[in-house]
Amino acid sequence: MKKTIKYLLLATLLFFMPSCGRKAEVAGAPSAEAPTPVLSMPASEASRLTPAPSQLPGQWQTIEVAVHATPQAQTAPSEEAPEAEIPQPDAPAESEGAPTGSPEQIPKDPLPTERPQLLLPAEIKPDYSLPDISQGMSVAATPGDMPAKNEYTPLDSSKTEIGMMTQEYLGMNIAEIPMIVYDSSNPQLDKFSGHNFELDSINDSIMNSIQRIYDNFKDRANLGSEIIEIRAYPFTSSEFLQFVVTSSSYPSYGTDGDMFSVNYYIYYNRAMSIEDVLSQLRISKEELSEKAKLLYAPETPGETVKAVDCVAFLLNQGPDRNLTRLLLQVQTESPEAGSWKRFYQFTPETIELKKLNPKQLFNPSEMDQKNPPLSYAR
Repeated sequence: MKKTIKYLLLATLLFFMPSCGRKAEVAGAPSAEAPTPVLSMPASEASRLTPAPSQLPGQWQTIEVAVHATPQAQTAPSEEAPEAEIPQPDAPAESEGAPTGSPEQIPKDPLPTERPQLLLPAEIKPDYSLPDISQGMSVAATPGDMPAKNEYTPLDSSKTEIGMMTQEYLGMNIAEIPMIVYDSSNPQLDKFSGHNFELDSINDSIMNSIQRIYDNFKDRANLGSEIIEIRAYPFTSSEFLQFVVTSSSYPSYGTDGDMFSVNYYIYYNRAMSIEDVLSQLRISKEELSEKAKLLYAPETPGETVKAVDCVAFLLNQGPDRNLTRLLLQVQTESPEAGSWKRFYQFTPETIELKKLNPKQLFNPSEMDQKNPPLSYAR
């Protein structure tokens, strides 16, 4: 009986052993007919295997990969199973000049940080214009940050000159009021109906200031009890049309009068301002005032400078260098003379302060000779 049971157990064992062998074979390595497993992973990981340009951030992408089992399939259940290896796809052929390396090593094209500058063709640039004058220019020179002359179409200024708005000598009165005249038939001004608006603005300013003062003076009834002197000092050069005008009335005490200048840059068709010139010289109004106070020589005991105001200027082109004349109204006070406002000239290049004669500011040989002559040439 025992032998019979022993043979039955042996036969049963032999019957089940082939089945276990087949299971071990499947677990050890996949057969050729085994299907490829399908894995799901985030797009950020999938993009490292297969580029997906149209893929949106945060989406999931399903890809098919082959999973190779290791030959250690019969390891004990307590040991961790090795991770499946995911083969990398074949790299595409490198094109000429294309970057190489892993996706992390390949630099991305930087985004543009500013707009490209658009350059207008010369034929559609305005006939004449002038950009804002920037600071940091050469001393007493022409404005620095302007278009190069070979890139700029200037206005024809062959018939632009200093003329006279008013020139009258009634009794002891002097009225010399200049202006800038130009050729309104210049073809360059056709699209502006013959107007040079920069020069029109200059002339309008003169009309509404010193010309109005003179007209009001003439309209007063007792003309003989008051005297007015409006003196002009014109300067013409290849670069500039400039004139200084002083105005004073008598009887008066304590002042040389008032002063202003017009400084027209011919090539760029623009009137320059005191601020423009001080910027070129890199001098503030406060620094200019301090320099004038240090250079001022008192004329009477106890005289002091109370205020310095730059009211006009001239740009002079010399054979060796350019000079800037800053024309000042200096207010002084002294125990003997009281308060006075006088005309002075400060030249930054030579650091010189000079008192001016209110009836003859400059040497007549420096200025334009007009016909009829102005007061400085009479």
